Amino acid sequence: MTSPEIGSSIPETASKSASERRLEYDWDYHDINHNFPLRTFHLDPEYDDENHSVPPAALRIGTTTAAERARRNGNAKLANPLAGISHAMLENMGAQYARKHQVGDQEDIRAFSKGAVLAQDPSKYQTVAGLTEEEQTVLHTEEHHRWHQPPLLYIVIVVCSTCAAVQGMDETVVSVPAQQFRVREASTDRECSNGGQLFYTHQYGIGGEDPRSTWLTGLLNAAPYLCCAFLGCWLTVPFNSLFGRRGTIFLTCLFSALACFWQAFANTWWHMFIARFFLGFGIGPKSATVPIFAAETTPPRIRGALVMQWQVWTAFGLMLGYASDLCFYKVQDQAGVVGLNWRLMMSSAMLPALVVVACVFMCPESPRWYMSKGRHFKAYQSMCKLRYNKIQAARDIYYMHTLLEAENDIKHGRNKFLEILAVPRNRRAMIASELLMFLQQFCGVNIISYYSSQIFLDGGFSPISALSASLGFGLINWIFAIPAIYTIDTFGRRNLLLTTYPFLSLFLFFTGFSFSIPAETEHSTRTACIALGIYLYGVVYSPGQGPVPFTYSAEAYPLYVRAYGMSLATATTWFFNAVLSITWPSMQMAFTPQGAFSWYAGWNIVGFFLILTLLPETKGKTLEELDQVFSVPTNVHARYRLRQLRYFVKRYVLRRHVEPERLYAHEDTRDVDRGFDHDDEKAELEKASPEKLIWFLAPNVALADQQAKVIADQIPSVQTRLLRGADGVDHWSEQWIWDDILRDIKIVISTHQILLDALIHGFVQMAKLSLLIFDEAHHCMSNHPASRILHDFFHPQLAINKEQSPAILGLTASPVVNGKAGKLEELERNLQAISRTPKTHREELLQYRNLPTLITLTYHTASTARKFPLLPNLGQMRMSLDIEQDPYVKALMQSRPTESASPELNRVKLNRRTYCQDQLKNLDVRAQTVERELGSWGTYWYIIACIHKLQMGIRNRSASLELLDDDEKTYLERCLSNVLSCISEKAVPRLDNECLSDKILRLIEFLVTEQKPGFTGLIFVKTRAEVAVLSEILSQHPRLKDYYTVSTFVGESNSVKRRTNIAELVDVRCQVSTLDDLRLGRKNLVVTTSALEEGIDVSACNVVICFDHPQNLKSLIQRRGRARKSESKFALMLAEDEDPSTISTWHELEVAMRKLYEDDMRELRDLEALEAIDEGDREFVVEKTGAKLLLSDAVRHLYHFCATLPTSQLSNVAPIFTYQDNSQGIGQRAITANVILPISVDISVREASGRSTWITDKNAKRDAAFEAYKQLYDAGLISENLLPIRGYDEAIADVKAEVGKIPSLVPAAGQLKPWHLVARQWQAIANVSSLYCYEILLRRGDEALVTMHMLLPCSLPVIQHPITLFWDASTTFSASVYPSSSTTSRIEHAIQSTGLLFSSVFRSRMDAERSDYVALFAPAENDHGIQWAEHFSGTIKGDRLKQSDAFALSLSSLGIIRDLSRNGVPHVLKGFEKQSSTLNGSRSEDTKVGENGLSLHVSRFPKRTDFLHPVAQNIEKALHEVNKILLRPEDCEIDRLPLPYAYFAAIVPSILHRIGVRLLARFLCDTLLAPAGFKQLDLVITAITTTAAQEPSNYQRIEYLGDSVLKFLTSLTLMSEQLRWHEGILSSAKDHIVSNASLAKAALEAGLDPFIQTKAFTGTKWRPIYVSDLVDSTAEEPREMSTKTLADVVEALIGTAFLEGGFDKAIAILKIFLPRVFWSGIEDRNEILVSAYNISINYPPHFTQLEQLVRYDFNHKALPLEALTHPSYKGTNVSASYERLEFLGDVCLDIIVSSTSFAHNPPIPTHGLHLIRTAVVNANFLAYLCLTLSMSVPRTTIITGGKNKISSHETTVPRQIWQFMRQTAPAVRTAQQDCLKRYETLRGPILESLRQGTHIPWSLLARLDAPKFFSDIIESVIGAIYIDSHGSLKACEGFLETLGVMGYLRRLLEGGVALYHPKEELGQLADTESV
Repeated sequence: MTSPEIGSSIPETASKSASERRLEYDWDYHDINHNFPLRTFHLDPEYDDENHSVPPAALRIGTTTAAERARRNGNAKLANPLAGISHAMLENMGAQYARKHQVGDQEDIRAFSKGAVLAQDPSKYQTVAGLTEEEQTVLHTEEHHRWHQPPLLYIVIVVCSTCAAVQGMDETVVSVPAQQFRVREASTDRECSNGGQLFYTHQYGIGGEDPRSTWLTGLLNAAPYLCCAFLGCWLTVPFNSLFGRRGTIFLTCLFSALACFWQAFANTWWHMFIARFFLGFGIGPKSATVPIFAAETTPPRIRGALVMQWQVWTAFGLMLGYASDLCFYKVQDQAGVVGLNWRLMMSSAMLPALVVVACVFMCPESPRWYMSKGRHFKAYQSMCKLRYNKIQAARDIYYMHTLLEAENDIKHGRNKFLEILAVPRNRRAMIASELLMFLQQFCGVNIISYYSSQIFLDGGFSPISALSASLGFGLINWIFAIPAIYTIDTFGRRNLLLTTYPFLSLFLFFTGFSFSIPAETEHSTRTACIALGIYLYGVVYSPGQGPVPFTYSAEAYPLYVRAYGMSLATATTWFFNAVLSITWPSMQMAFTPQGAFSWYAGWNIVGFFLILTLLPETKGKTLEELDQVFSVPTNVHARYRLRQLRYFVKRYVLRRHVEPERLYAHEDTRDVDRGFDHDDEKAELEKASPEKLIWFLAPNVALADQQAKVIADQIPSVQTRLLRGADGVDHWSEQWIWDDILRDIKIVISTHQILLDALIHGFVQMAKLSLLIFDEAHHCMSNHPASRILHDFFHPQLAINKEQSPAILGLTASPVVNGKAGKLEELERNLQAISRTPKTHREELLQYRNLPTLITLTYHTASTARKFPLLPNLGQMRMSLDIEQDPYVKALMQSRPTESASPELNRVKLNRRTYCQDQLKNLDVRAQTVERELGSWGTYWYIIACIHKLQMGIRNRSASLELLDDDEKTYLERCLSNVLSCISEKAVPRLDNECLSDKILRLIEFLVTEQKPGFTGLIFVKTRAEVAVLSEILSQHPRLKDYYTVSTFVGESNSVKRRTNIAELVDVRCQVSTLDDLRLGRKNLVVTTSALEEGIDVSACNVVICFDHPQNLKSLIQRRGRARKSESKFALMLAEDEDPSTISTWHELEVAMRKLYEDDMRELRDLEALEAIDEGDREFVVEKTGAKLLLSDAVRHLYHFCATLPTSQLSNVAPIFTYQDNSQGIGQRAITANVILPISVDISVREASGRSTWITDKNAKRDAAFEAYKQLYDAGLISENLLPIRGYDEAIADVKAEVGKIPSLVPAAGQLKPWHLVARQWQAIANVSSLYCYEILLRRGDEALVTMHMLLPCSLPVIQHPITLFWDASTTFSASVYPSSSTTSRIEHAIQSTGLLFSSVFRSRMDAERSDYVALFAPAENDHGIQWAEHFSGTIKGDRLKQSDAFALSLSSLGIIRDLSRNGVPHVLKGFEKQSSTLNGSRSEDTKVGENGLSLHVSRFPKRTDFLHPVAQNIEKALHEVNKILLRPEDCEIDRLPLPYAYFAAIVPSILHRIGVRLLARFLCDTLLAPAGFKQLDLVITAITTTAAQEPSNYQRIEYLGDSVLKFLTSLTLMSEQLRWHEGILSSAKDHIVSNASLAKAALEAGLDPFIQTKAFTGTKWRPIYVSDLVDSTAEEPREMSTKTLADVVEALIGTAFLEGGFDKAIAILKIFLPRVFWSGIEDRNEILVSAYNISINYPPHFTQLEQLVRYDFNHKALPLEALTHPSYKGTNVSASYERLEFLGDVCLDIIVSSTSFAHNPPIPTHGLHLIRTAVVNANFLAYLCLTLSMSVPRTTIITGGKNKISSHETTVPRQIWQFMRQTAPAVRTAQQDCLKRYETLRGPILESLRQGTHIPWSLLARLDAPKFFSDIIESVIGAIYIDSHGSLKACEGFLETLGVMGYLRRLLEGGVALYHPKEELGQLADTESV
């Protein structure tokens, strides 16, 4: 019970670490409820009651200091300064920013409003309301296609890359011109004799080997880097400030170009030195500016890649420099120009610089630079050019703005370079960064870059070969820099360096000693070895030491000093670059090449050990984790790394199983200060018996009221009751009143006195309480009511029966009330508790918490204020009153006329104590106090105000005066009116300083000086009268009234029956919103009494003023704690004659108390030493795979497993470790640990304990994690590779890789030809009697046209319904097919008849030589086929028709009319006409008249052969528009075959197609689907028919049902088969099984694809089907089929099976296609799930109301508990969170909705089914119903009437289902409350729309924006009901009926409600336009 810096004086915990003590603080309470060994009370970590005096992060106990945590908070703020802000507030902030800076029009303001929300988390753009479709598309593209950027941004990227190339080229073009070519003299002479010129070193006379030459050569090379180190880099900030990013790049590239050009004209070494020194002004600022420019203009998703691109393109520039040298090497001197080749080399570097100069202003300026200059609109315009949409630009601009603001906020007020040096964390980052920069140069790379050609020359290369070899080195440097883009973030920075440094050293040694090889020829072994060594060196350098230093330096520093750290790092690297360039020539001369290379090889060895010991790894670390990494002292890190060498030898050399020591670890959740979040109450509610109560005690009414609101808000599932004196509790004198008031109540909140009174009078018994919570527990001492509760009732009960005693929880921020140190032990004894609080790092904590500045305001006590006569008049009036006129005395005298008989009357007359006299005296005394403290004006106003209040109350019959008798009112009014009659002026005089006390004048002066925006303050006074008067003075004073809005706050009365006090002016009813007004800025100054000292939540203030002395140390500390803002002030007002030592006394007392609690630092050092002990290791090996779990890896593995669990923003999935100290003696530590995994893990493996005892917490934690991970492996949650499983077993996993590769279109078998099977039967036919005969009756309407027999060698499936055939738009035929007992005597007859039929229509398509038809046809009425065929064969000439008998002919007896004049075009005879030779208006080509005047009226015989589909209307219309056709008989011939037979022949293809489809379906049922035993062939045909086949039915509707059935059965199977799998694994497994890819693969493997109909029947080019064609051709050509089609057909077959045989038949289908899944009967699955919940559990009593609410009585009580348990719940009495049940409930809901919709009559179209399901299972719709479903529960209210008459009134309160959800995350409750507010606004419109609306209320439901857990608990309850009812979907449907789902579903099915989403409706209106 201490402040954070105070230690513990409890002997029992003296040996425990701070983290252990903190842990007990968190967990002791749960132990209490089992064996009651200990009670604990919590202490807030500061003296004030809100824990805001120190940053929350500073309260964690760990290895980091509070100071560093404070800096981490700043870094975290920079990481995301918008974290935790609501969307509404962000929108407002964004709009305000746009208006403030005048950024664009209303469209731009809207963009900033939405952009501010997006800036908080750009990846969650789907959750941002109000985005247009275009904006969402742009944001989606940005997230998933990161390189899809505007062209202008790519120009920026090209410019930045060119700048990098400029950088590299500037460095290397000098490498050849500067070479001295110190080859053998003969070689030099040879070069001269050949006409080649020496390079500038020889030209300048410094090409020799003397020291002067070598040092000057080095100086020339180093000149630009000296400039960079000492001038150039430090000009970056001023250049950027003055010229901007573009201007700086322009200037530096211009400097580079001019300097390169200048170098070409230098003729002396000092001239060259000046030119090259000037080049440094181009290199230094550019190297720092270009990466900044790229980072500030590019989106975050490609920013990291561009940072690495700088290194890659710099290497490219290095290569270009070498190439340039090689290109110009052989250029000859021109007349008057000496050294033209090297001059061209030097000037060539200007070319890329000029490109940048020309292009840089094509790029927009950096938006961030504009913002740093306050030019926000320009920044926005610039960003708009760099983004596709304004919403992106506004998002990035606003985020930049918040970062800039955050950077300003976290400035510590110290010099940033001093921050780097003084702050340990920054200093360690600097050491690591500077070390890398130093080693990057001293690894030797730049001696090769700058002197490579000379090195090759010295190695025996010719000059041209040396140049070529240098180019090779540059090429290698560039190519091998590219892999670093990937390896740096995968292999790690430190690992790259440690891996490459030994090789760098090796290759430098190899290169150096290669010079010792004798040089024989140019291409000798020596040259080869030197080149090989240098090239291998480049291969190793480029991915390691090349990119790592700059990347490491950029991330090692905290954000707020990163720019300064990078400047220092850059300057360091250029400085040592210069040193290396200067020294190399001389070093090579002095050391020889062997020694020089060995020198740098040695530095690489040194570098290896420096990196090993001093360089922490930074890969993949967050800002907070980097803070932890660099918080480890350097010497600790070094020792740890050296110890790791031992581990390496033991583990990998000696092959021992040892544990690697871990230096860093994630902070445990135990280290986090949870504060008081009412979790203990929730846990107690789960365990307490129904009749027991939780009683929360607060020291005052205001605090009790505040806590009651919080508790009711956090625990909505039970009823709470606030008891106050204002409720008339002091009159509840009967037990029945207390019984009624506490009925159905679970938590009571009151002051201490109310509970004490209830206990004293026996209305409440201690045994009835399960938990007592003492807020401000320091009151539990002395004779305080809190102490009496403990002493008089709790302790006796504890002695009698521990089991029936309540648990105790104490909360306080003030360990003592006065300066007596011994009170702490008394407090602990009273509470039977041990105090716990975090307390390490006291000094730094004091440094970084916001302690206010103490100010004393001295005032004069001598009053000089002007006086008013009103106060003396009041005193004189009171003293002159006749006591016998007092109403109470009069009443006594009337009832007792004799004084002797009236002792009461005598007493009253003697002491003058009546109510009226007391009221007048009270007014007089308070007025005198006001006069003394505030001055005469305050007294005057106070008296007048009190009198006016009384008069107005009497006049208005105010309720506040109802307890006064009329006589008393009249008497008081008359007395006070007499006071007013003595003064001439009834109005209050003007307020001026002359009538105010010096004390208040001093206060006013102070407040005037404190006037500033954002001010908030408190003024503490003693009396309520002073509160009223002081607030009035401050509100009216002319110097303050325009700046301060003043409010008041006082304590509330404990009794509603307290009689009116006329001296009371502050109305407590008016202060309800005072604290909210202060927090929201509506008020900025509150005058209060001690009521605001403790407990009550008050916003942090700038100023707190004690107008009077604090009563004690506690008051001082608590008042001071209210001043928590930065640079706050705490003012004490002291009289001039008061002893100044008073303040010192307060400080001395506080210091004395703190000393009682300070930690023993020796203990901490001992613990640090213990942590370094190696306690051994152990391992677990999986035999099958060899995977190994080590004790040292267990914690990391366990965290990884938890990270794979289903996560939510509102829940934490980290494991929780607890520790037990089993030490039995001094110095003997025996620590064991337990671990609790998240609630989504199965309860059987959720907890684990270490099996050994350990000296340190660290190893105990590893032990527990090790055992937990083994448990998970044994439970099947960890794979054989010791990784978390992903939701499918190994068998499925083998298939998954192949399935995942399936493209959207896959090769599939061609459609099976159904007549192939018939053809094979024809080959096996023995005789005619073996044939099957079917009769086909062709009808036209009701007219029977013809009956034919069809002969087949096999039977046909039953064709129940006639085949509809569409002859034309007005004529429809029908063909009925049914078995016939008749047969044909000879098969030849049928063949001839068939040939005759086909020849009548398909003459041109027949093969005259073939007659092996697959189906034979013969007339049913004539068994003599040959005679029939002979009779009707052939044609007759048309001229044989005579006019006399033509009209007597039957038209049907004639066959097809063929127009010979048109190649025999077939026609149908309509009749005969007698015509004249001339027909007006007839078309000559269609109208012909015969010789005898007879014409044939005909219509064309249809060309088409597809009669299964209706004729298109446009075709029919065209036919009708043709004039009637008349033909001459002599031009025609007529078939003998009657027309009905021709009709039949024409429709034969359509009939055969229909029969073929049924043959195909039967074949499928007889083969692949035989295990299912299908009976309804029509359903199977529907299931295998796609929409493309254009059949009467297709699979779409039935696939809709099958999809739901598949998901239901899959989910049920997985959940029952894997009882330990959490929802994440279940969902993953289900998604895999039901995926299109998986089902498509199953369909292909099973051979379903040949049966799927995808080709539409058109009859085009149909020809008779011959047996010989089908015997060898079983299927169509192979085809491509979409995976979705294959999957849909499988789902359709599942739906078909479900319709025919329910779930059992559906499972049979699943066994066919998905045999790897263990399918079994649904009843077995249900019973498995039911048995899993046959567990005993402590059922909370209030959950019986839940069962009433859902109208279902649960037999297995664990089910509703689990269904209403949120993943954030951390309490006891739970098997799991609701996620598994929600997983099952989701598919139950889906199958109910889908099957109900599918069964509706008339059938709903497929699209409508999907729309209905989407509307009904919509999360927002379910959430709305969840918020709506409620029941009324009784609540008793006690009413106190006149004459203290008590009565109870029964009322009801609503109880919603969501209120039963168990959760312990404050964020969940906040989300509930926010959604509830939206629900209250939208409830009416949504309900109206659901009941009567014509549209689904999509937009209203979207505005509800309900958190997912609302819909989740609905689905989880459905899942619970399903299991409890043994798989009854009817029971689930009953709950859905109660919920309202089924009712709304029926309304949607009945029609009248538009189902389309507004987006779809808009799309329909826009027709083909996309929306």
